[in-house]
Amino acid sequence: MADAHRGDQVGGGDAPVQLAASVVGQLDRVHAGVHGVAATVPGIHLNFLLILVCAALICAVAGALILVLSKAGDRSIADLIWPIFGSANQLVAALALLTVAVWLKKGLKVDNRWLIYPMWFMLATTITALCFLIVQRFQQGNLLLVSIAVLLLVLAFFMVREAMIAIKDEGEKQTAAPE
Repeated sequence: MADAHRGDQVGGGDAPVQLAASVVGQLDRVHAGVHGVAATVPGIHLNFLLILVCAALICAVAGALILVLSKAGDRSIADLIWPIFGSANQLVAALALLTVAVWLKKGLKVDNRWLIYPMWFMLATTITALCFLIVQRFQQGNLLLVSIAVLLLVLAFFMVREAMIAIKDEGEKQTAAPE
């Protein structure tokens, strides 16, 4: 039973590592050891999935530190890219609503309007904000943020296009089925 909770095997008060170890331990119990390749670190027995989670956490923290500590003039790089981060975050939320709406329509075959209406509102406000950001940053000469914002708009367009095609295809299949 000592192997059932891998969080106990990680020493110290490192809460994120213990949490990740606990999650991996739960996965091992649920999937009976099918997931991952066992790896051994001196003094700590870790699952391969835990190593990946820790590596991702280290990369995220290192990237955040680089952004916070790097300066461009008198401001940090994080301050300069914050507006595009906010827009990207809202765009991801709108696209998550779109993804769930497509899944409801195609997978569960239920009405998805209760998600579509808020998704369109969120998408419209985010795209409007991105357009204002593009104009403002272009006038300031910040071509890096302009190019990132344009890339976000293009990716959002293609994501919405693919989702609408998927929903339309599902609608055509349902109307053709009664024949």
